[in-house]
Amino acid sequence: MPENTRSPRAGLRRTVAAAGAVALAGALGLAVAPAASADAATYYVDCSAASSTQTGSQAQPFTSLAKASSHHFLAGESLLLKRGTVCAGALTVQGSGSSTAWNTLGAYGDAAQPLPSIDGGTGTTNASAVALKNVSYWKVQDLNIAGGYWRGLWIEADLPGVTQHGFRLTGLKVHDQGNRPRIITKSDGSTASDWISGTGSVIVEPCAATAKLEGVTIDDVDAYNGHEVGFQIGHAEKAVYDPSTPGGYNTPDCHMGLADGVLPAKDGVSNTVIRNSGSAYNDASGIWGSGVTNLTMTNNTLHDNGNGTSSTGEPSLLNGEGAWWSNSYNVSATYNTSYANKRGGGDGGGFDADTYTTKSLIDHNTAYGNDSYCVAVFGGRDLVTSDVTVTHNTCTDNGKNPSSQSQGDIFTWTAGRTTTDPSSIQNITVNNNTINRTQPGPWLMSQSNYLPGEVSFWGNDVTHAVPAKLVYIEQCGTDTATVTWHCDPTQPELNLNTYKVTGTGPVTFVVAKNGSTGAGSATAPYTPFSAYQSATGQDPQSTCTSASGGTC
Repeated sequence: MPENTRSPRAGLRRTVAAAGAVALAGALGLAVAPAASADAATYYVDCSAASSTQTGSQAQPFTSLAKASSHHFLAGESLLLKRGTVCAGALTVQGSGSSTAWNTLGAYGDAAQPLPSIDGGTGTTNASAVALKNVSYWKVQDLNIAGGYWRGLWIEADLPGVTQHGFRLTGLKVHDQGNRPRIITKSDGSTASDWISGTGSVIVEPCAATAKLEGVTIDDVDAYNGHEVGFQIGHAEKAVYDPSTPGGYNTPDCHMGLADGVLPAKDGVSNTVIRNSGSAYNDASGIWGSGVTNLTMTNNTLHDNGNGTSSTGEPSLLNGEGAWWSNSYNVSATYNTSYANKRGGGDGGGFDADTYTTKSLIDHNTAYGNDSYCVAVFGGRDLVTSDVTVTHNTCTDNGKNPSSQSQGDIFTWTAGRTTTDPSSIQNITVNNNTINRTQPGPWLMSQSNYLPGEVSFWGNDVTHAVPAKLVYIEQCGTDTATVTWHCDPTQPELNLNTYKVTGTGPVTFVVAKNGSTGAGSATAPYTPFSAYQSATGQDPQSTCTSASGGTC
């Protein structure tokens, strides 16, 4: 399993330098890249070597990353760094492989020695420790990549109308970038921090509106202590970076220049797999996808994200999350484990299918001990999030932060419900999940505008230690005459669920419009279970067993 353990930067370096490499055991199921031609050259880097003629041969290796960066690689060639050495600086790879002759960036030497380290430092000198810009068909493997101000490993494309193909990352440890978010105190006394897209451990993004990347496999990669994310796949357009004021920005070297309100294309990055990897102790998210088509996340461990500190040592206020995605198409998260993710400035959940994503599958994951929800589905920016399937997940002991307990284990929410053009969710199924909740808060919190289609919450097995507000459905609309809510009449449908309440006290259910104080509201919830069934038509064939063994 991935390490995913947080340590001070210096301690990590000592571990890398003295303790030896973590064993990279066995074949991991990676597709085998086509073999290079027999005469494809291999170039060597030994940053501990005495001055040489630096031809790149093993006898006369490159002795600096600057020298290696000046070399243009032909298809099928390799660049290998010596195990047990540390190269300070930044590496920018030049030249592409081909679909039949991939290039390799990796390691050579005694396998008992630690992985070779590339140390980009924490200052502003090196924007990235390793950069692959406008190149294709590279395998990057068996390296320790530390530092870089904005990013550790950056795979980037900015040639308009050009697609870069083929990237395979395996056996990497990428961590400890230099950037720290800045904190600002606003006029109302509240605080906010930077949210800078494109910063973190492994960043795969296009930086021009019609530039694209395709075919990325990430297998057995640990991303940790990232500022802000462990893995970012795709691009989210924000403001041009302003070094004087904290805010929501892109990095200075990656901005598409889109008009306000225009989202990047959903296929800026396509056909990406993240598997058998770990992402932990990052300032914000373990995995973030944006502007992505066909993103598969499977068998990953995501934990303790949202734990970051600012440039002045305060909590960074960035939203923690195991994995989330927005403005994307066909995303699957299966057989992952997401735990102990922190609220930060908000969220703090296991998995989140977010704004303007079409076709999400969240299946057979485990989420436990998170500050807020197990799974969330959100709509924002007056757009539709659609075709979401949440099934066969196990949710245990989430809602650890009292500020987030009201979100429940399954949380649906859409923005703009008081506007003339609200955000919406269309076609969502939340079926056959197992939920064991020990904290206050509902198993289901629904605060959404749903469009016509399937809106089913069926066949879930819920064990709850706190009987109050077991279900909370805030129907779209309001009982306050001064606020106009523009809602579709579609409502969620609950049925065939099994409720087992282990705590004492009345079992209550909330189904009412926002602001209501009438029957079914938060101030006058339905109780017992039969009254809730009769008044709302919800859960007609579900069962509810109280702590005493009788009907709720």
